[in-house]
Amino acid sequence: LDQAINEYISSIIEQMDDDAGVGGDSGGSPARIVPRGVGGQRRRRFLGGEGIGIGGHGVAVKIRGIDGDIDHLEKAKVGGGFGQKIDLFAKDFCAAWFAIHLGKPIKFVYEREEVFVSTRQRHPMYITVKTGMKKDGTILAQQFQVYADGGAYNSTAPTMIALSCYFLMIPYRVPNLVYEGYHVYTNKPVGGAMRGHGIPQVRFAVERQLDMISERLGLDQVEVRMKNSIHAGEPHPAKFIINTCGFSDSIQKAADAIGWREKRGKLPFGRGVGLAGAAFPSGVSNMSHISSGAIVQMGRDGAVNILTGAADIGQGAETVISQIVAEELGVPIEDIRITAADTGITPLDPGTFGSGVTIRAGNAARIAAIAVKKKLFEFVDKILEANAADLVARDRKIYVKGSPDRGITFSDALKAYQYADLPMPIVGRGSWMAPATEPTTLLKEDGNFAPNYSFMTQAAEVEVDLRTGKVKLLKMVTAHDCGRPINPMLVEGQLEGSVVGGMGQALYEEVIVEKGQVMNPSFLDYGFPTFMEMPEIESIEVETDDPIGPFGAKEAGEGTQLSPAPAIANAIYDAIGVDFMALPITPEKILEALQRTEPK
Repeated sequence: LDQAINEYISSIIEQMDDDAGVGGDSGGSPARIVPRGVGGQRRRRFLGGEGIGIGGHGVAVKIRGIDGDIDHLEKAKVGGGFGQKIDLFAKDFCAAWFAIHLGKPIKFVYEREEVFVSTRQRHPMYITVKTGMKKDGTILAQQFQVYADGGAYNSTAPTMIALSCYFLMIPYRVPNLVYEGYHVYTNKPVGGAMRGHGIPQVRFAVERQLDMISERLGLDQVEVRMKNSIHAGEPHPAKFIINTCGFSDSIQKAADAIGWREKRGKLPFGRGVGLAGAAFPSGVSNMSHISSGAIVQMGRDGAVNILTGAADIGQGAETVISQIVAEELGVPIEDIRITAADTGITPLDPGTFGSGVTIRAGNAARIAAIAVKKKLFEFVDKILEANAADLVARDRKIYVKGSPDRGITFSDALKAYQYADLPMPIVGRGSWMAPATEPTTLLKEDGNFAPNYSFMTQAAEVEVDLRTGKVKLLKMVTAHDCGRPINPMLVEGQLEGSVVGGMGQALYEEVIVEKGQVMNPSFLDYGFPTFMEMPEIESIEVETDDPIGPFGAKEAGEGTQLSPAPAIANAIYDAIGVDFMALPITPEKILEALQRTEPK
């Protein structure tokens, strides 16, 4: 039995854009409110959030005070959300209220200090972990006691505590697990949703302790993780359904890319490598009534219109949804036009959270595209004298499978469809929701949490300046099982961004609070990595073909935020032989540790 106490220090929501609430017809705003009965002439803008469908429209109606008096909301382009923008803040309410009652454009913008003090931060946690492990490295049991500092109010505390528990159950096989979690109110800024939502804190504790136990037992850290890795299709102690899992492959590929066998414990003092793993959901199955809808229209000219409620907040959702529809219909992406997140004309969507947009909205769009294709195929099969089931759509052409010369162009097919006096445009509708139970169910019984799960491993190489204590991250490898990547370039961007976010948590970001007062509420005093600190980043895609995701896709991006921090901390131990239990690992902490610790 091994025990370690791990403390996780808070980091602020990592957003660089202005935090603004806008009402009225003001340019560049996050969203617009359109009052009923004004013919769209007086448009009122509102709300910068991560979802504008069900929740956003309800908020606007409550602000107005008359149910149904507002026609719709439109989401304009916004920066990242990272979880913090899930909540409604005073600026959002005030902007909408004043715009509605004064009939004028209104804009409220928080200053940076107000963002630090009045919005949301990641929950600091104090975590005690006990792990039972056999001498051969097999995990037998884990026990957790978690205290989360929630600040003055609740925000998303129940969800955060629950998520931090559920995702201790993967990516390793833990047959016996006890978790005791507390959300504690303090005289501090409020904790809320932030990328990973409670999981990075506990992941840091687990991955640090796995390295410590392996060291104590004389086992290789990579081999211990491989030994305990879960695998697709095997029974899960908590009844998670793991259809695909590339975790063990991600461990091996990350270790190989960082040069584990050549470098671990063999580099000069001050240089080291480390590694850590994680898993993350692609959407959730513990919430009902969160279906995503889509409408696909194909016109006489072959142009395709997509209507989706999905909110693109910089992650590339509109691009990915367009690619899914283009692939299903067999047309190039330049034929696609997409309208997103306008509650007056698009289907409702639950919002951008839980890394579920691609699987929810992507599946809905694919179902709608299949409906369009089915209508066209059932008309064209008579022209081609073939069964509709034997037809294929590719390169703006419909042809018989295996006989590409026996076909018809989309242009000719659509012309014939129109001249047959069939309704144009051809319209398909789709809706998709994962099999779900109510949120409280998993608090009482075992069951599946998400429609599918992504798996990832990060490996780091660091150099510690023994004179200043400064850590230089030389290289970061991220190997990610995201199913089949629909857009590899977007996946790479997501992975690299999360690596840098994890780097900030590990080495720089700390909100200093004394007697309820934030002492570093600006980017002059709050640490974060800049371009000058960027390491070499190698992204490795571990491809699996998931049966639930559209074209086999799973989550890509948010999960990568979970394990860079412990990977860096493990690399620092390899470099200087000091175990750090708290984040961030600052130069001051390193110099103090070196003074009181014998070199390894």
